[in-house]
Amino acid sequence: ITPVQKMLPGDEVIYTISYNNKTGKPAEAMQIINPVPKHTRYRDRSALIEGTDVTFSVDGGKTYATPDKLTVTVKDKTGRDVQRPANATDYTHIRWVLKQNVAPGQTGAVRFRAVII
Repeated sequence: ITPVQKMLPGDEVIYTISYNNKTGKPAEAMQIINPVPKHTRYRDRSALIEGTDVTFSVDGGKTYATPDKLTVTVKDKTGRDVQRPANATDYTHIRWVLKQNVAPGQTGAVRFRAVII
């Protein structure tokens, strides 16, 4: 893979987060949390990794839920705050919870796609 020298709005980036259990015992219910980088928008359904439960945050990583349970507050035409279902462009953080223990010395990775804005 050739490193990119310049990215433009609309270009897609793949983020890979690697992990390695450097302890002498299995890591149970390991969580990997990554923010959606500034100046990007998460590409819907791109973080789904087999063997993980994936949830998202729309509040800067304070709380996490599945997409069907996320809402955001927006202003309506009259300026009132109203709730609407969140969509992928609202996500601020992604959390993967590994379903299997990670053995000592075991490595792996999770990934997601984002679009430059």
